[in-house]
Amino acid sequence: MNDPPNDPPNDPPNDPPNEIVPLKTKTKWATTEQAAFLESRISEFLKSQSDGKLKRFWKILEKAWFDRWSERERLYPYPPDEPPPPLSGIALHDLQKAINARKTVS
Repeated sequence: MNDPPNDPPNDPPNDPPNEIVPLKTKTKWATTEQAAFLESRISEFLKSQSDGKLKRFWKILEKAWFDRWSERERLYPYPPDEPPPPLSGIALHDLQKAINARKTVS
């Protein structure tokens, strides 16, 4: 005899629409401060989404993020009271790759 499969149903979750779920602050890519920064912009995101203006939202968020958490300082730290030293061509290439990777985190 063939028993029916014992797989769980494929029903969608019963979450209320537009429920805001707090970000997990133990993610591998975001600090607690960064998660709080993102969470503080959820209502702005939802408004931009409903207005069809997400492109503008992402542009503003990206600028605020990288102004606050420079990828250059993360990869090539230097004393805060000194100007950043020049980067070699390879370092500049690696920096651009890191910035592009950070922009595409999902």
